[in-house]
Amino acid sequence: MGKWSWVVAASAFVTVHCGLFTFFVKCRMCHFLSLVAINHAILAGHVAMHLPWFIERCCY
Repeated sequence: MGKWSWVVAASAFVTVHCGLFTFFVKCRMCHFLSLVAINHAILAGHVAMHLPWFIERCCY
């Protein structure tokens, strides 16, 4: 995919999380849990995105 791969990945990421958010909002009991899950997923995605750069800088 080349240089556009991050655009595709970001679009898919946003689409999936907006879909999950909309789904869980319908269930009030699940609303807080969905926010926690989404925040953790965003954090995990952010870490995964920067991990190769970090490894390259620190380990080579």
